[in-house]
Amino acid sequence: MYELALARLELRRFGVEFDINPTLNIFRTVRLPDPIQLFERTAYITAIDQEPTRYALLRKYNRTRSINQYLTHWFYPYKGKFHPQMARALLNIMQLNPGNTVLDPFIGSGTTAVEAQLLGLRCIGVDISPLCILVSRVKTESTRILDQVLEYQHQYEVIARTAAKSKAQPPPSCLEESDDERVRNFFKVAELIAHSDQTRRSHPFIASFVGNLIRMSTSVQDMRDVYRQLNLTPGSVDIQHGDARCLPLDDSSVDAILTSPPYAVTLDYIKNDVHAFQALGYNPIVIRDNFIGVRGNKKNQIDLYMEDIRQAYREMYRVLRPGCWCVIIIGNRRFGPELLDLPAVTIDLCSNAGFEFVRAVEKPIGGRRSGRGTESILMFIK
Repeated sequence: MYELALARLELRRFGVEFDINPTLNIFRTVRLPDPIQLFERTAYITAIDQEPTRYALLRKYNRTRSINQYLTHWFYPYKGKFHPQMARALLNIMQLNPGNTVLDPFIGSGTTAVEAQLLGLRCIGVDISPLCILVSRVKTESTRILDQVLEYQHQYEVIARTAAKSKAQPPPSCLEESDDERVRNFFKVAELIAHSDQTRRSHPFIASFVGNLIRMSTSVQDMRDVYRQLNLTPGSVDIQHGDARCLPLDDSSVDAILTSPPYAVTLDYIKNDVHAFQALGYNPIVIRDNFIGVRGNKKNQIDLYMEDIRQAYREMYRVLRPGCWCVIIIGNRRFGPELLDLPAVTIDLCSNAGFEFVRAVEKPIGGRRSGRGTESILMFIK
């Protein structure tokens, strides 16, 4: 049970001495140095003396049917997300405190950024994908422009009443009139989700677009309420378009790294979101040559992946401060008939880059009974 392993590591990070009951779901504290810090930061402890922890409370702000898609985590159906609860626990295990800087050089859908923000940490997120940059920014910066969003949203609600079944594209005014790029980005993500709904589920475009707008703005209001009601000071987030093989950061400039890099050639990040890239004005054929794990052909894809990911790990080592943690989540994958042991490859490449391997925690992919294999949470120190 990876959750139990992470819960134990979390408790030890906070200096808690504990026993655990036979059913493995209740911890009895022998020594609890700082109950307030544990209450405010823990991910896997849901209650202390029957009082719900802060994380248990904020997870209730959820507009989806998935327990892990609370607040803004659900924005855009991005494949390859890792669990927010796991990300929060790992940020704690790495002994980060408010004001520290965590880097995710493959920021993807922004999970690390959202959880770091909720913990008061500074997060730098880097990605080669313009889609990932857009989604991650909207997830983390929209509380500051919600009032402007709501003004434009009302226009679309009027449109939706008369064109609920229309497959037409949204009128451009709300997407282009605002002088604030953050507002335009918000509406663009709602549009991309509607494109996804139309492509994959044949949902009417306008109805889907407006429905997503309403749900997104409600989730952003939830985020505002969380900050106010739970007395949180959000950490700053800096989402940068860049390449993990050549990070735009100084040597020894970040306090931790938490990331889940591409799983070799298993998931075609371009093909999976081709509708989104086209809607953003990008040629999928052109941009795929920049994506790790996607570029190349069947003959050289694995070699190119190894070359690219080796350089990315070297860059991660360069920008991390000495004595600090790097956590990488990655799983085994098949390439044709062959099993590619990516955790073992990662340990080898990171060790060659200079990292010291500390431990691994195994995690089932897609739930314990899915039969989809496992991925490894690999912990290194510089």
